[in-house]
Formats: sequence, structure tokens, C-alpha cells
Amino acid sequence: MTPQETLALERAKFGATILPVDAVEILNAVAWEHRTHLALVAAPPGGNGWPHPNGFIRIGHLADLNHGRVIDVFLDGPDAEPLRAGPAGAQWNDAGALAGIGVVPPVKPIALPIDPPPPIDPPPPIDPPPAPAPEPTTGREVLALLLEPFERIAAAVEAQARANAAHVEELKQLRENGLRIHIR
Repeated sequence: MTPQETLALERAKFGATILPVDAVEILNAVAWEHRTHLALVAAPPGGNGWPHPNGFIRIGHLADLNHGRVIDVFLDGPDAEPLRAGPAGAQWNDAGALAGIGVVPPVKPIALPIDPPPPIDPPPPIDPPPAPAPEPTTGREVLALLLEPFERIAAAVEAQARANAAHVEELKQLRENGLRIHIR
């Protein structure tokens, strides 16, 4: 794949316009794919640049290391100052000699690309919440909803009363067998 084809492929991953951060991602991907002969171009102080892990780079330019040239890759690209998105149509135009880009030592004229991170998988879908219970429509349904907590409490009290009665019967039998127990 040629650098121009890679540029078109990477640019197509974004919408109608791109921001400087998108431009840097595109430039890095193209330079990485063709790293034997392409690099990123350092932005001169006050130039149209954006941060990259390997330096402050020009938005919209790549360095052709085989020919010592700067390549302008975006037609009406984004700007960093003031921040502006641009349509950034893919192009491949010679923008001059790499030696004349205006960076001053110790700034290096190029920045090496980095291996782009793998695409992020979308998060798994979230299960929809359960459907809400239907609203009661009759007086009997409303009354049943109101009484339901009380019926649960009454059932628990009844179960405890049965358990207590069983204990009382046990104690009565123990007393009848000669154990001294006072039951109130």
C-alpha cells in the first residue's frame, strides 16, 4: 500500500471534519505504517502544531526521509491556534525542503511515529432494566398492594407464635417429668 493510500484509509476513519488531535492520530498512523521512509515534522515555536509523545508536531505535514522533503497531506486541515476543525481532504503535495522548516536546534526537525494503540472494543451491551410491574387498575389490586407488606409481617408473627407455643409445650412436659420450671 502506498503512503497516499494509507493516508486516504486513515482519513476515512473520521467524520467530515477533524480536529488537530485527530490529525496527529492520522499522521502518526501513516508515518508508522511507512516508518522506513516517513516521519512526523516538528512544529516551529508558534507554528500550527499539536503535542505527540515524541514532540510537538506540525498538523498536516509528513517528512519524506528518502528525499528530504516535507509533504503537505491535508487540504484545508485543522488549526491549533485558534482551535478549528477542518475538512482536511487527503492530498500529497510537496511543501518544500525538510532543511528549511524553521525549527531551531536543539529541536529536531522530525519526530518518530509511535506504534498506534489497537482499536478499543466497544463495551458490552448493558442488559435492559426489567419491565416495571403494571400499575394496579382496580381498587382490589391497590388494596392487595397495600396489604402485601402487612401480610408478610403477619405470617412471620404467626410462625413465631407457633414456634413459641411448641417451646411452651416442651417446657410443660419437662415440668410434668419433675423439672421445676416456672412459666408465666
